[in-house]
Amino acid sequence: SVTGDTVSVEVFSSTEKAGEDTNGWLVEVAENFNSSQPKLADGRDVRVKVRAIPSGTGFLYISCGEYLPDAFSPSNHLWVRMVEASGVDTTVVEESLVSNTAGIIMLSETADQLRTDLGEITTSSVVAAVSQGRLTMGYTNPLASSTGLNFLASVLQSFANCDSSRMTDPDVASSFEQFQSTVPFVALTTLQLLESIEREDGSLDAGVMEYQTFVNSDRLQRGWEFFPFGISHDNPLYGIGDTAGPVDDALRLFGDFATGADAQDDARRVGFDPPAYTPECDIPPGAKLLEAQQLWKDTPGRPVAAVFVADVSGSMSGARINALRQALKLGTDFISGDNSVGLVTFNDQVQIVMPISEFDQVNRGRLDSASDQL
Repeated sequence: SVTGDTVSVEVFSSTEKAGEDTNGWLVEVAENFNSSQPKLADGRDVRVKVRAIPSGTGFLYISCGEYLPDAFSPSNHLWVRMVEASGVDTTVVEESLVSNTAGIIMLSETADQLRTDLGEITTSSVVAAVSQGRLTMGYTNPLASSTGLNFLASVLQSFANCDSSRMTDPDVASSFEQFQSTVPFVALTTLQLLESIEREDGSLDAGVMEYQTFVNSDRLQRGWEFFPFGISHDNPLYGIGDTAGPVDDALRLFGDFATGADAQDDARRVGFDPPAYTPECDIPPGAKLLEAQQLWKDTPGRPVAAVFVADVSGSMSGARINALRQALKLGTDFISGDNSVGLVTFNDQVQIVMPISEFDQVNRGRLDSASDQL
């Protein structure tokens, strides 16, 4: 937006670079950028605000027109292709702000056994091992997680021999359904998957996450290996909608700052320095990725029971409770009907609003109504 002599731009950014500590690189870059008192050629001041939002959630807001930021920096280009396939105009500012890689993490002893049994560890060999019951693996929700979406696309492309046009063909869908039926755990976020793996209860032999998360986990540096897969996580920066004029100029000024030597040195220090890796397949078209997400939603996996626990105390008044209502409504899009869902609220007391029950259309409506009434 342009107000007087100031051009302010808002950037939706994936959480591994817009969070805290080692996950706060882009936030720190924005703070340093703003502190440098940047100006456009015409003398107007520039300010950047980074909003941490999971790539999948950012895509939902943008694609449905619910909210359009000035720019979008998801973890990888898959979301950008899907935004474009949804009819939203984009303008490339930087193809890559910082480097990262998606990977399969695996217990070292399990990896040694698979190398002996199946040879090189690739997406295809991992899929075969899971389908054959040799490997217990979890991955992240491809409707919300960049690594999960990359993994879904990679699995489908492995069945289609890297022919993106065949990613959702009946034979590929059938192979994926068999694979999905053997996966015990799909986490909504990487953090949830990481917590499950770090419990050391032996429930998972493998999972998926980005290299930057892997190298910053002390637990995973002991007894786990990282195997890159899929497309690179280049963390692009794209203008959203019509950004021509001062907004585009401001974004390019910020892009130049973020890709400068000092910012890139800081990025490497917090783990954005993955080993060299060449993807096996090209980036699929956005329309095919949307079809792949729909295929995933329609493919039954192992059913789960989930309980939403909602804080409705006085501290949630105003924007917070509105955001909670919105999050619950968006969250229901990620849940298939063969799962079970419940809702509990709490303030100074606990109330069971919805007992755990199968998430059919009736209960989907009940949860939607209950969300409105929080």
